[in-house]
Formats: sequence, structure tokens, C-alpha cells
Amino acid sequence: MKFIVKKSSLQGTTKIPGNKSASARAIVLASLAEGLSRVRNPLPGVDSFSIVEMMRALGAKIDTSQQDEWVFEGVDNQPEVPSCVLDAGNSGTGFYLLCAISSLIEGFSVISGDYQICRRPAQPLIDALNDLGAQVFSTRDSGSAPLVIRGPLKGGKTKLPGVNSQWLSPLLIAGALSTEGVTIMEDNLMERPYVDMTMGWMKIAG
Repeated sequence: MKFIVKKSSLQGTTKIPGNKSASARAIVLASLAEGLSRVRNPLPGVDSFSIVEMMRALGAKIDTSQQDEWVFEGVDNQPEVPSCVLDAGNSGTGFYLLCAISSLIEGFSVISGDYQICRRPAQPLIDALNDLGAQVFSTRDSGSAPLVIRGPLKGGKTKLPGVNSQWLSPLLIAGALSTEGVTIMEDNLMERPYVDMTMGWMKIAG
């Protein structure tokens, strides 16, 4: 593919919208962190707000009143048992991330989403979380949402197929907060940039 760009008389400045995938990771990590965190230039889309509401259900206090900067009071690495069903809406990233995050809780969580989320495959992530000490099952025994999750995640070893980085990224984040840590054997990782993004955000979060 070739692009030909010719000089024009356009002038001025513009602002690039926030990235959806980066915003999802920032919301989760800021919500889990100790103390106050600020996320600048988040993408204020429907998926982002679905993740915000799920993290609020786990105890995070999140101020989204300013479009350019959201302020988080995190749960200090100890998410709470939710008092409601975690609704991922149409956010696949949010669904998978919260599956792993809620497995850190010593108690039960239920997570679901819209009709598309309820058709997304989650069995590899379910199996991995069960390998690592959590108890996760599909209410329809279909390998997809709604899921019932009971923690706490302990850690250990597991393996994943590499066709979907959205199964690996949640385990990286949750594994960092597990008591034993995790070792994940990945078969033929195909979406490495998203995994690199996750690890980059984890480094920022410490």
C-alpha cells in the first residue's frame, strides 16, 4: 500500500483521541492500585465506561467528570466482592480482564455482557484460571458467559493457545497480584503487540 501526501495550506492543531485498548488497561490498573492515580486522555467510549462500572463494583472510586483526565482511588490490590453482576456490555477486553481480576477475590462473582459477549469463547481462560487455583464455570456449560468465578487465585503454572491475546493479558495482570505468581506457557503467540502493551502498562503501574 502506498500513500501520496502533497503539501497543503492547512494549519492548526488537533488532538488525537485516546486508544481503546490502552484505556482499558489503564482503567483496570489504576483501579487496582494503591492511592490516587490519574489517567490522562482516556477514550470516553461505551467500552471504557463498562469497565469503569465493573471496577466501581469491585470497590474502586472513579471520577470521570473531566473528559481529559479521570481520577482513581484504587482498591490497594484488594478488589471487593461485587454486590451485583459484573456487566461487560459489549467490551470483550473488559470481559476477559474482569474474569481474571474477579478471580483474585475471596468470594463469588458473576460476569456477563450483551448477546455478543455471551457468544465469545472463554474456555481457555476458564481452564487457565482453574489451573491457577480459582473456581470458574460457565452457567450454560458452553465455555462462554455468564461465568461464575470464585477466588482467590493462588498462582502456579498454566498454558494457553496463542490465537487470542485477550486470554493472556488478564492472566499477566492477575498473576502479578497472586500469592505464588504465575508461569504461562503460550503456544504460537499471534498478537504480541497487545501483550507488549499490557506489560508496558504494568511497568508504568509498578
